[in-house]
Amino acid sequence: MFRFRLRAKAGPIVPTTIRVLMPDGSVEVMLLEEYLKGVVPVEIGRSRPLEALKAQAVAARSYAATSRSHASQGADICTTQHCQVWRNVRYATTDLAVDETRGQVAVYGGEIIRAYYFAHCDGHTRNVSDVWGGNLGYLRGVPCVCGFTSLYGHGVGMCQEGASAMASQGFSYREILTHYYTGVEITGEQRRDDTAWRQAAVAKYLVSHPDIAR
Repeated sequence: MFRFRLRAKAGPIVPTTIRVLMPDGSVEVMLLEEYLKGVVPVEIGRSRPLEALKAQAVAARSYAATSRSHASQGADICTTQHCQVWRNVRYATTDLAVDETRGQVAVYGGEIIRAYYFAHCDGHTRNVSDVWGGNLGYLRGVPCVCGFTSLYGHGVGMCQEGASAMASQGFSYREILTHYYTGVEITGEQRRDDTAWRQAAVAKYLVSHPDIAR
């Protein structure tokens, strides 16, 4: 079974499909963008600020693109916390975040990063060398505005609560990602400048997320 890939204009190869190991042991080939629509709402929730959802979409896409955890079973990734949690659910808010960042990944040294993320830290994320060993330059500890005083998760990479806090303060998803992943660039497909499309997409988001509209 082949995994089809597409090379962006300037950047590394980003897969267009991914082989997902399902709970019953079968392997399902999904379009990467459709797969992500079942990951983002489960991993971070559907009611976060849009820029936090977009940051999560890029992180999840980058993580999926670098996953080869189940090669012996003919799959790239599973649906559990061993990899990324996926469920067959869809929401307008998280679908929009995936669509708005279509094809975009975080890149360091010309390669897609292993974009680890976790629930929340205690005000500072962790160096990967202190948690798992190794020396990945983009996984360095940074200050975090999550507002928590305890660590929940491994502490490496993007703090999801911190990403939400930054988005609430007006930071863009690119600023969020480059804060948590040191020295990265966000590359990949850019959606065309289509004002009508954006207006319709934002209106759809606000209808499904009325607390933001108020």
